[in-house]
Amino acid sequence: MGSNPASRTSSDPSPIVQPDDGARSFRVTRLTKLRKCDLGSEAMRVLIVRHALAGSREEFARSGKPDAERPVTADGKKKMRRAALGLRKVEPDIDRLVTSPYRRAAQTARIVARTYGGVEPIVLQHLVPDVEPPVVARWLRAQRGVGTVALVGHEPQLSGLATYLLTQDSEPVLELEKGAACAIDLPAARRTGSLVWLLTAKQLRALGK
Repeated sequence: MGSNPASRTSSDPSPIVQPDDGARSFRVTRLTKLRKCDLGSEAMRVLIVRHALAGSREEFARSGKPDAERPVTADGKKKMRRAALGLRKVEPDIDRLVTSPYRRAAQTARIVARTYGGVEPIVLQHLVPDVEPPVVARWLRAQRGVGTVALVGHEPQLSGLATYLLTQDSEPVLELEKGAACAIDLPAARRTGSLVWLLTAKQLRALGK
């Protein structure tokens, strides 16, 4: 296959993000979006983002407040702002940004929203941790016509969702650390999607420098 980014198909197994030789930073290669003719006119790109670093669950529980109110730490916000800059380098546009109602996810979504500008987070109850991935997948399928949808939520739901979109099985085959993200292309004509990229929080921050 040629080196023209637009000629890549979803079945191309070559790496999209790869480390520089002998360096800790990462360079982006061939990240041009697939053309509509490659995936169909109603293809959707799904960005799955785990919330930023939050405080200790055990320590927060001593406050007597529900875990849904546990916030992102100051360090988590700082790192997520850098990661969001990296995310925008990889994916320049987001058409719809949805978030779990939990505080740490909503805070993360607002950081992403400020980085992109012009997009406001929408709370989606389906993104609370105990909702099964097929429920979220059905919601996504109903969003046809939206080019890129970003979801901000929690593990293990997000890794289960990514796996379900790729295989129709909810048993996770990948894991998203806090602040990490992945992108999946979801064609209208197929039940399963294709993994475009998967980046750790550290990789996203490196791209955001």
